[in-house]
Amino acid sequence: AVAQSSEAKESFSVSQYLKDLVLNLNPVIKKTNISVHIDCDGSLSMNSYPGAFAQVFTNLIMNSLTHAFDPGSDGAIIISAAERDLFIVIDYSDNGRGIRKEIQKRIFQSSGLMAYQKLKN
Repeated sequence: AVAQSSEAKESFSVSQYLKDLVLNLNPVIKKTNISVHIDCDGSLSMNSYPGAFAQVFTNLIMNSLTHAFDPGSDGAIIISAAERDLFIVIDYSDNGRGIRKEIQKRIFQSSGLMAYQKLKN
């Protein structure tokens, strides 16, 4: 089982952790026509905080399931991870409808990332 909150830093397999996370979310995912694809080398590991990692990806997946797709529509969520220049780069995407233009400028306000938005502008 994926630990949803853990303050301990530890080494874990990125691929296996994502697969376990998706397995834990399967009761919600299976009620949709959305598939989740994980593209990650099984040997890729990171030394980090698995609870925070799980929380971020749980929120991303749930947000896609809730907001990106019309009820009953088919779709896909793709999570890919790879090591690049001593960093692990994780790409998250879905093929949902996207964010309405009028909301795009406010997306960081509700997530507490207003400072990031100000720096970006």
